[in-house]
Amino acid sequence: SPGAAPAPGTAGLVSVALGGFRGIAADLLWLRATALQDEGRYVELAQLADWIATLEPRSTQVWAYHAWNMAYNVSAMMADADDRWRWVRNGLRLLQERGMAANADDPALCAEIGWMLLHKVGGLVQGDDPSAPWRWARELNRVLPGGCLPPPGTDATRVAADGLHAGYRMDLERMRAMDGLYGTLDWRSPYAHAAYWGLTGRDLAPGRRNLPCERVLYQGLVHAFFAGTPATGADAVPAEEAPGPRLELLDGVLKALADTETAHPTDTGVREAGRGFLEGAVLLLHLSGRDTDARRLYAQRLARAEADAGNPLPDFAAFVDDITSLEHLSPIARQAVLRVGLRSGREGSGGAGRDPEPQGDPGL
Repeated sequence: SPGAAPAPGTAGLVSVALGGFRGIAADLLWLRATALQDEGRYVELAQLADWIATLEPRSTQVWAYHAWNMAYNVSAMMADADDRWRWVRNGLRLLQERGMAANADDPALCAEIGWMLLHKVGGLVQGDDPSAPWRWARELNRVLPGGCLPPPGTDATRVAADGLHAGYRMDLERMRAMDGLYGTLDWRSPYAHAAYWGLTGRDLAPGRRNLPCERVLYQGLVHAFFAGTPATGADAVPAEEAPGPRLELLDGVLKALADTETAHPTDTGVREAGRGFLEGAVLLLHLSGRDTDARRLYAQRLARAEADAGNPLPDFAAFVDDITSLEHLSPIARQAVLRVGLRSGREGSGGAGRDPEPQGDPGL
């Protein structure tokens, strides 16, 4: 397949055979690739990607360009949903299996993997195949049943570790560390995987902060919080009920956002992400009957507004009762708030404004 690795020894054979002409050959192939791109001949372009990647294995741009072509352009040409998903997976495998094998120390490649998981697999492309998130969840459920990491020192751990490395180039112990840092993640979620690659890329350069990777990290956690995990029924089809949010990840999301903002205090995009998350979380917690936590977060939002000397905000009661508050939320946050609001109205109990029983979520 186009995403498969070349036969053993191919890269070395090509290097020896071409010698000093290797760079010229790569340039010619790029010219051919550009022509195929202009003509919309994406399948042929995907086949050409193997050769270019073999000639320039240390170029992140090469891997990113051809993986993007497979996952976005070629997949969009397919009429069948299974074929579209196959090409999305081909693009992701090209990055994870071959790109990381040649560039395991490259944060930019980690960011590319994380962004594709967040954007394409996570279903954030408007008008794209809505089945992608649950297809990913179904696939990961075979490696990590229920999305949970197995206990250390067991046969299940060894099996999971081997499967995660072979199929996804992920490290089980790093995943455990993430659960400790940000809360127990559901590892069937593409958003959790995106956050993993953001953290991995960030940590490749100790002492230097990598903003693209940090964006992928906090965006993955934000989406895991609002969207939950795409559920699948026993017959491996999407469950009828959309998943609920993962409120227990609240502290982890706040931590990731605060860490990034501390490292990049002048970046307006990071501050805007923090503002948007606070507003969405306030509405979501309020509708979930968690007013104590909602008010705590809204106090943080008011403090931000005062520090930014922006437009004054209404008090808590006016904010949660104002339907226009939804207009300023991201699509993923707005969907979560609307879903929870509809469920609250349908169930007729557990209405807004009530705090839950004492068990609550730890750490809030």
